[in-house]
Amino acid sequence: MGVSGNFHGQQGSTFLDRTTYSLPIPEEPDKNMPTAIKILAARVGAPLFKKKHVEAEREIVLVEELQRRMSEAQMRARKEYLGEDHELIIHLPIGTTDSLSLATRDGLRDFYEKWYRPDRMVVVVAGDVDPSSVEKAIARYFGKLKKPKSENPPIRRVVAPSGENLAFITDPKLKVRSMGLTLYRDRKPSYSMDEMKQRLIASLGTSVLRNRLSDYRNQKGYVTGLRASFSRRNMDFETDDFSLRVEDGYELQAFSEVIGIVNHTLYGGFTALEIETARQLAGKGFDRSAETEHRISNAGIANQWVAAMRYGYEPLTAGDIAVAGKFLLGEITAQEIHESLSDRFKAKRVALVLGVPEGEKYPSELKEFREVLTTLTGRELLKTESMVAASASEVKEDPFVVRGLTPGEITEVRVYDAIDTTHVTLSNNAQVLFKKNTQAETPLIINMRSPGGLSLIDDYDVVRSSMVRDVIQSSGLRGLKGSSIMNLYRFHRTSLSMSIGQTEHGLNLRTTPEDLEFGLRVLHIAFTEASVDEEIFETNVAKSRTGLTGMIESPRFKFSAEVGDVLTPGRKMNSSNIHPALLDNLTPVWIQETTNTLFSHVGGTYFIISGPVDWQDIEPLVLKYIGSLPGGKPRPFGSLDDYSIAGKSAEVRHSTNPDERSEGRMYFIEPSPGYDNRDDYIRSVYANLLGQRLFKEIREEEALVYSISARASSPRYPSPHAQVAISYVADPANIEEIERRVVRIMSEMTTDVRTSEIEIIQKMLTRGFNDALDRPNFMLGVAYDGLIQGKPIPTPADFLGHIESLSKEDISDYARKVAKDLVVVTTEFRPDTR
Repeated sequence: MGVSGNFHGQQGSTFLDRTTYSLPIPEEPDKNMPTAIKILAARVGAPLFKKKHVEAEREIVLVEELQRRMSEAQMRARKEYLGEDHELIIHLPIGTTDSLSLATRDGLRDFYEKWYRPDRMVVVVAGDVDPSSVEKAIARYFGKLKKPKSENPPIRRVVAPSGENLAFITDPKLKVRSMGLTLYRDRKPSYSMDEMKQRLIASLGTSVLRNRLSDYRNQKGYVTGLRASFSRRNMDFETDDFSLRVEDGYELQAFSEVIGIVNHTLYGGFTALEIETARQLAGKGFDRSAETEHRISNAGIANQWVAAMRYGYEPLTAGDIAVAGKFLLGEITAQEIHESLSDRFKAKRVALVLGVPEGEKYPSELKEFREVLTTLTGRELLKTESMVAASASEVKEDPFVVRGLTPGEITEVRVYDAIDTTHVTLSNNAQVLFKKNTQAETPLIINMRSPGGLSLIDDYDVVRSSMVRDVIQSSGLRGLKGSSIMNLYRFHRTSLSMSIGQTEHGLNLRTTPEDLEFGLRVLHIAFTEASVDEEIFETNVAKSRTGLTGMIESPRFKFSAEVGDVLTPGRKMNSSNIHPALLDNLTPVWIQETTNTLFSHVGGTYFIISGPVDWQDIEPLVLKYIGSLPGGKPRPFGSLDDYSIAGKSAEVRHSTNPDERSEGRMYFIEPSPGYDNRDDYIRSVYANLLGQRLFKEIREEEALVYSISARASSPRYPSPHAQVAISYVADPANIEEIERRVVRIMSEMTTDVRTSEIEIIQKMLTRGFNDALDRPNFMLGVAYDGLIQGKPIPTPADFLGHIESLSKEDISDYARKVAKDLVVVTTEFRPDTR
């Protein structure tokens, strides 16, 4: 339809009950909006159904069906969950190979005329445009669509299946046994105040249950995975889903324990502290939604209205919902929470599916699992008085009080006017980079980045190094761990995580201006008091051993490990070095000593801060909690000796993919090209243009792949290398032809790059860069990269100048370098087709 470069990202999605088309307008919305609406109206109102187009698209959709197709075991499991005759089993939106192969032009037209009719269409426009102009454009273009003479078919509801089912499924993809329990019930969205209250009541009960399950998972070494999700919506029903993975031999025991926790929550009651915590967190959630409503994207607003018109209600603002929700929270009783939680387990259908790796079987019988399930029913609810087992006196004083600190001082201040960033050096030699976020109600983010990382440790390896982070974070702070510390963080809208890399380590804090002091206290305590809980250590080691034992036997892992060894030979952190035996030498003392080494001082450490505050507002807190941390001499970044890269072309092909498709990649390795922002853009433009050509010829014209893309990776200090990677998913029979065409298209680009193509991509890059300027962390990252390399900090004008200066000669030169000079590593993960 001659869609111009103004309209990027147009797409369509088909679900079981609807098809949606979207068309973003990134530039001049008032000017381009009428054309966008004209395109959408033409798309749904005047399809040509030409035979050649039908045949071309058939091949593409057949490949797409191959990509989405479930394995035999996955489909068997889905049928066990839903039942053989459920709508979601019989009717797949993508169809089947047979239905796609037999589809005719006349059949498609008949389908279109039955369902694609104006009395079933909803048109939503969201954005900074004139409403009257939008109305006129919609009336002009969609008003031309003729209403069919036939009666509008009724909307078909897809409800929950019924009954009970327990089944074993053998799955060659599995390496450890799994358990999945799903409870189904119909939902009737009414969007009234009463409906809102019922949803709130349900969320409070499931919040308590989720916390108890989380603590159980953290405490049991033989439980490697436990997830619980509630009220997952699917068509006209919803589900509660529980998935459980454990060490071999503990299946029935762990399942019994999980059901026991549910039973105890249903029949043993809650504590007053649990209920109050759930209420407070829900209230905080309402506040957060109201504060950030203005940040909802136009696409998000459009989707809200599409859903509202589908179900016949008018969406409320987040502010209105917050007012109503906080009022209702005060009206909810403990008995209502208890009864609601109990009702969840009186489901329309209960399905338990036990997954077994090929060649294995469960040590327990289905009847034993059924006996455990029956304990969820047939008991009387307790009364409110006996259900609330403890009083509000359980609430303790702030556990993160920090006393006796001597604030640091500022020894130097530099202001980088071009990027509106302040650089402060503290008396302990900590470096602070601050940039204000001009968008209100955004989080306050502090990223602590310290040179050193694992290079400071003599005897690190890939397994034990990851355990440092996991054990320290799981051990909590000052005796608080599990759901206790997580709920405290959630109440203060704060999160803290640890990062440990080969050459850099740090802490990452996310909070709000109102909770900044709490967040900085947490960061200070984590830096100075982090310690190993030995019980947590033993639990994490047991979980890790079970997980690693299964993982290293996975065909995909073995394939990825060999690819890693070819791309980056000899690196200590390669996946091929992962083995559970490395845990044998792991001790709590080693983890504590490693933590103490990494977090011994903040000399030369950068604290990168952004948020909707001014520097003078946070300066006293920064001096108190960051300035009082132990100082020291700046550490250098680790040695680059461990940044090896492939020096010769190679192939890695494994015929062990359990899926009926091949996943291929071609890596073009560019060793140590230097750190240059303009060269980064050249790689980006080249990969963008290459990706467009590959997609057009190999997917759209020839339908040889389901997906194909090209992506460039540039050096990021201290990692010195770059690469261009081409990825594709296809029928195994097409791989050889795909690889030939990739090479040919890349060769053609050495002499066939057009200025018009470059200009379109330059326009996209300029818009993307200007958008990035609204995100402080982008320019803070630029400043940090310059400072750690001892280079001048580039300005926005420098970046825009790089983009504007790009020419077709630049891209052609780089295309020749890639096609003729670079090492190529070709990989394929394919099924065994013998």
